[in-house]
Amino acid sequence: MVQFHAVALLHALRATDRLAVSKLVTQLTRAAVKSPLAQCLLVRYVSQVIADSGPGPNGEARPFYDFLESCLRHKGELACAA
Repeated sequence: MVQFHAVALLHALRATDRLAVSKLVTQLTRAAVKSPLAQCLLVRYVSQVIADSGPGPNGEARPFYDFLESCLRHKGELACAA
């Protein structure tokens, strides 16, 4: 529960800056987020960053898609393999 609140607070602090949110999400997808609630919140933030980035040929959203795919393929109920 603490990790969930920490992720939510970090996102709330950086919510007005798209680049800061993108960097936060990138950092959290590489880190081991153990809380299932925090992982669900992270999936929500990843989808938000992907939607905000728009279509682009440079592939900047590719690591986010890889993270979402690893979450879908993970055997656990809510766990994501980062």
